[in-house]
Amino acid sequence: MIESEYYSNYKGPNLIKATINNIEFTEHFKFYYGKHNNWQGKLWTFQDIFPAGYSSLPFRCDFEDDNGTKHWFKGIIGKPTQIFNHPAHTPINQNL
Repeated sequence: MIESEYYSNYKGPNLIKATINNIEFTEHFKFYYGKHNNWQGKLWTFQDIFPAGYSSLPFRCDFEDDNGTKHWFKGIIGKPTQIFNHPAHTPINQNL
């Protein structure tokens, strides 16, 4: 994991669901997303977030902001040391 000034100042929408290969992993992801919805101010590698042996599987994260707008992203779990570069869903009224 890498400390990120950008994410330390970021506040994203609420994580409402996360899956790996269509299996529920929401509580697991919530730990990394953090209580301030900012990925704990870090960029994580795939090996940081995903359990060992889960490479090449599809994942998806769903979010909902305070206005009820839904956001999501999905991908395939990459190489263990590759950065899990998650999108930043920033509300229009948030200054970064």
